[in-house]
Amino acid sequence: MYHPGGIDFDGTNIWVPVAEYRSASSSIIHTIDPQSLEIKEKFRVQDHIGWLVSDPLRGVLYGGSWGSRNFYTWSYDGVELAAGRIPVTSSTIRTVSTPGTV
Repeated sequence: MYHPGGIDFDGTNIWVPVAEYRSASSSIIHTIDPQSLEIKEKFRVQDHIGWLVSDPLRGVLYGGSWGSRNFYTWSYDGVELAAGRIPVTSSTIRTVSTPGTV
């Protein structure tokens, strides 16, 4: 594991997903104490988690896989509370234009 993803701070810890650099791989979710810089492994996920968002009021983490293909909700101790996919339709695909061509 060597690819850190999008991080978040919950007011106490910095949450960091670290994954293999390929889709459909695995990840380790870590916390970092911002004062001591101590790193703790919290739990493992059998998917490439590219980002995390902490919700300290609910005590949960939200995360997404490579390309946000899969979305997850976990408790802070790593219990998967929900998982799902966003269906890709023509309305979810965004077209980016080159400036000055539209």
